[in-house]
Amino acid sequence: MDEFTLADVDRIPGKDRLGEKLFRVFGGEFVERVKSSPKILRIEDFGVGYGFTTKQLLKAGAITTANDLSEDHLKVLWDTTSEEERSPLHLVPENVVNLEFPDGSFDGIMACRWFNFLTVDEVLKVLKKFHKWLVPGGRICVTMEFLCSAWYVNEYPKYLKRKRNREEWPGVFQTESGPQFEANITLPAKSIHYDEYMGITI
Repeated sequence: MDEFTLADVDRIPGKDRLGEKLFRVFGGEFVERVKSSPKILRIEDFGVGYGFTTKQLLKAGAITTANDLSEDHLKVLWDTTSEEERSPLHLVPENVVNLEFPDGSFDGIMACRWFNFLTVDEVLKVLKKFHKWLVPGGRICVTMEFLCSAWYVNEYPKYLKRKRNREEWPGVFQTESGPQFEANITLPAKSIHYDEYMGITI
């Protein structure tokens, strides 16, 4: 795994270098599965920002629905894709907590680096929705901020203490995670194996 720091983050639209490095480490296998599928897959990409992950899914040949809270972010995504890439691309600006899709709408779901902004109740609500929206045997790829990050170093001992006390959600903190925002950091007590983390079969 490549080492990276906050200095890796380039805030120019479409140039989130930290996001790209995280994607290569944790999202690459998911996209490879999409690419190697014998059929064209329908993938929902939630919380896409300026669309780096969405573009990787499009290159892999997926019919991709891209979601983000910000219409401006989605506009940047649309403006930076080719006519050919736009054909299988659908944009949905909305908070995922409020979204509804028919059951079995997607073969796969990608959700990178935003679950940590949800409350526990919202996490459970969204996961239930994912389960409904996926076809049987569909896969999800979820990545999020983690308490080993330098941003949360002061909270890590509290997390370990809560985990020892067998609290159900020991990693939930309302804490400053940067100069501009606060985040609800949500980690379940049960550790998740890497393979399960990369793609959970429903």
